[in-house]
Amino acid sequence: MAQITHKLEILVNAGEPVSEIKNVINGFLQLHPGRESEILSELKAEIDAALAVFNVDETGAAE
Repeated sequence: MAQITHKLEILVNAGEPVSEIKNVINGFLQLHPGRESEILSELKAEIDAALAVFNVDETGAAE
């Protein structure tokens, strides 16, 4: 049986990271109608975890 998958090729301007990341996120959300909240919630959790790592001060304690 044939398998059909979505393939998304993305070319971004690395000099505009925020704008480009927003465009990529919107592209993925359009591919998954009805799951936007789920996707964004999981993405937010990943961003929050990354921010926790980057916000650790020099003593090793989170800000």
